[in-house]
Amino acid sequence: DEHGVDTVQTEEHHGVANSWLPSPFTFAGAVFGATRRIAVTVSAIIGPLHDPLRLAEDIAVLDLLSAGRLVTVAGIGYRPEEYERAGVGWGRRGRLQD
Repeated sequence: DEHGVDTVQTEEHHGVANSWLPSPFTFAGAVFGATRRIAVTVSAIIGPLHDPLRLAEDIAVLDLLSAGRLVTVAGIGYRPEEYERAGVGWGRRGRLQD
């Protein structure tokens, strides 16, 4: 906050060599807990890898706790191996996102 940073951005990835970042909402919660005004943009959460109700609830809770500082972009991803790890069919991603 004191250095003038307005927003930090993160994304969701699974199974990458550097382990970044399978839990972007946990990361966002840590930022919100340590700051008063910095927003966090999750760009993007891989929608088809999540239960839609649980995803909506997690977003709503973080938005409330952060006083509206969460920005979320829902995407379908670009790495087939993430779908394979989650047991979700790569070819179904568009339909699941809809």
